[in-house]
Order: sequence, then C-alpha cells, then structure tokens
Amino acid sequence: MSKDKKKKLTHIDVKDNGLIISSKIGNVLANQKLHLESQLLNELIKGANEKSIIRYKIIQNNNLRDFKIKVGKLTTQTKKVVKKALNNDKTINLTPSQVANISTVINKGLLLLQKDAINTYQNTLNDVFIKVKSANDLKDQLQKHIDYGLNLGVVYKDGKHYQFDTYYEMKARTDIQQDIGENLIDSGHEAGVVFYITSFYGDCAKDHADFQGKIYYDSNWKDNAPKDRIDEIENYIDSKGLKSVQEVMDAPAYLTTRPNCRHYFTAIDIDTVLGAKTNSDVSKLRAERNLNFNGKYKPEKYEALQKQRLNERKIRAEKRNIDNLEHQLALKPGDKEIQSQIKIGEAKVRDYQAEQRSLIKQYSNLERRYDRESLEQRIDFGIKK
Repeated sequence: MSKDKKKKLTHIDVKDNGLIISSKIGNVLANQKLHLESQLLNELIKGANEKSIIRYKIIQNNNLRDFKIKVGKLTTQTKKVVKKALNNDKTINLTPSQVANISTVINKGLLLLQKDAINTYQNTLNDVFIKVKSANDLKDQLQKHIDYGLNLGVVYKDGKHYQFDTYYEMKARTDIQQDIGENLIDSGHEAGVVFYITSFYGDCAKDHADFQGKIYYDSNWKDNAPKDRIDEIENYIDSKGLKSVQEVMDAPAYLTTRPNCRHYFTAIDIDTVLGAKTNSDVSKLRAERNLNFNGKYKPEKYEALQKQRLNERKIRAEKRNIDNLEHQLALKPGDKEIQSQIKIGEAKVRDYQAEQRSLIKQYSNLERRYDRESLEQRIDFGIKK
C-alpha cells in the first residue's frame, strides 16, 4: 500500500462524522433568521410614534432601503462564515469541489431567507399603509404584523411545516453527511478496504437499531481486494448475509447519511472480519475499537433523547416569544398586559428547564446541552447597525 493511500485513510476513523461542522452551520442559519427577524421588527418600530402617516411613509421608505443593505451585508458575511467553517474543519475530509457544492446549497438557503425577509418587510408596509386610518391605528396595525412575525417556511407534501432556518440546516447537514460517506468509501476503495463496522448507540433511532453495530462491505470490493482471497471473502459475505455499505447508506435506511444520524463507519481489516464467527465476536470488535456508546440498546433511551430535544425546542420557542413580546413592549411602553405575558413566558421557561433537569437525572445517556436551549449563545456576525 502506498504512502498516499495510507494518508487518504486517516479521516475514516473520525468519530463525530461531521456533526460538529453540521452543528456550526445549523447555528449559522438559525442565527441568520434571528438577525433578520430582529432587524425587521426594529426597523418597523422606528417611527411608530409618528403622528403623520405621510411622514411615517417617508421614514419607512428610508428604513426599507437601510434594511436591504443590512441584510445584504449579513448574508455576505454568513457566506464567509460557512465557507471558512467548511475549509477549516479538521473532522472531515472534503475536497475543494465538495466544499464549493455544499457552500452553494447553503448560500441558496441564505438568499431565500434574505429575499423573504425583504418581501415580508415590503408586504407589511403595504398592508399597514392600506389599512391604517389614523395615527393611533398605526401602532395597532404594526402590532398585528409583529405578532405574526416573519412568515418564512417550507411546507412538505405531507403537511409538515419547517421554517427556512430549520429546513436549510437539515439540507446542509444531509449534504455534508452524504459527502462524508462518499469520500470515505472512495478513499477506502483506493486503499483496498473491503469491510467496515458501524458504531453502536444505546439510544439510537428505532429505525437504525437493526442496522447499527454490524459489519458491512464495499459493493466494489473485488476491484482492489487481494486476488487470492476473493473466494474466501465472497463465501464469508454470502454465509453471513452481509449488506453493502452503499445499500444501507441509501434509501430506506440512510445509515450515516441522514442529517441527525450519529453513526459512522470504521474500516476493518479482512483477517479480523473473517475471524468474527458470532455476534459476540462482532460485539468484541466494536468494544476493542471504542465503538459502543451509552450501553445496551433500549428504545426508551431514544424516547428520552427525543423528549430532551423536544424540551430544547420548547425552551427556544418560549425564549423567542419573550423576545417578540419585548419588541411589542417597545411599541407600547409600560403596557401591563405585555409585561404580564413576559412574566408568564419566563415562568414557562423555568418549568421547561426543570423538566429538562429531571429527565436528564433519570437517564445516564443524556447530557445537558445548554447551547441548544439558548438564543444568546449565537455567532456574532459583527454587522454594524
């Protein structure tokens, strides 16, 4: 085996399989939407106390122009953050063309966010100008639109609705995972790798439980395998009923290539695999390679993990609601009803956090992720207002 081929295999044992970079990009996209929404509300509030509708129109025309400039700068800066993260990340081995392809997909999502934010701003102003009858009515009309927020999202055929930041986070992570998988198999194939073994999680998704922790083979293994061992390898694959890596990476399993999948493949040598006669042998191979996580598989562990993610979403959603209410309070300083709603929201956050602590205390496989509960710990793009 040449030195070059050995070098190409160095990324195969990476355990996070790109999830770190995926999380970074997810935060970038989520932060983009938060910035746009916050900026939109701030600009709409400007001039809300103006008594003259004509003057308010002039103010908002200027604000709209400024808003377009600001979101343009934000989008440009976000593209740089994404490209830099992809190029600098050491956990995955992406070629320049793969970086470019992933960046293109993410940039399309950013441009859609930018376009929809500007359209929402324009549509809001048009609706306000059409419906407003007096200076006093101006605040009420603005309030209705601020309550509604940015109308961004993707609706699937089955009716599921995702906001653009969530949709493009999943899209970006899926593309990254698929690139990692293709890169791993291509590099392994060049180096003559025939077999791979997958990681094992005690709290993996139910539809991956039957696929995890097993040995798989490269469907093109005969091209570079030792010629004198082809019959031996083929007999082992047939006798064990092994599936190929390509087969489980594609539909319907999507093992390692689904955006939230934590599983990863590790190359394993031919002699070691052929020596594994039983499931216990395979389990021992995983243990020797530190591929077992969170103990024995139990569906309730995965359900607990899902509850944790649900709590994180509820905490973030309530924090966004509080942020929205604080914008409303800026329109109506001292409003007792809004202040009361903020206090109710803060109480809900405390309840959700208490529920989270209790859940994590019950399950040893769970770890508190404060970054997934927070709106404040987002990337600062340094865009000047």
